[in-house]
Amino acid sequence: MIFCSIKVIDSPGHSPCSLSIFIRNDDLLLISDAAGFPLEGDTIFPIYFLSFKQYINTLERLKAIKAKQLGIGHFGIFKGKDTEVFLEKAIKSAYSLHNFIKRQIEKGTEKGKIEDKVFRLMYQNRLKKYSKDTIKECVQLIIFTLNHQLC
Repeated sequence: MIFCSIKVIDSPGHSPCSLSIFIRNDDLLLISDAAGFPLEGDTIFPIYFLSFKQYINTLERLKAIKAKQLGIGHFGIFKGKDTEVFLEKAIKSAYSLHNFIKRQIEKGTEKGKIEDKVFRLMYQNRLKKYSKDTIKECVQLIIFTLNHQLC
């Protein structure tokens, strides 16, 4: 008989009910959409629909686990050093997009123009397997979330 030790981790930020699973026997952390969607290079599309602060807190907690394998939704599994690198890129990308949107809001840029700018930044390469409408809705949710938290 083989026993598997798992830990269920509350991972809010993307959504209020996001969960991650750590499988100790395999040193595998399954995080679904908790860290965003990898684009080309160092950019990750951060998909925080609930709270930026909770999203970042979740990423920091997941990174602290130091898993040797990391399974992310819609993409695959990272191994070894790539697991930590991915989570670091996810945090950096989230702050970068968050600050960009925040500056646009503070400058008084019209909401539709902000959405268009963010969409053009993010809708590239691997993300193009999803419809433009789907990604535009994701962008709208991110901007709504941030704008709502700034009020």
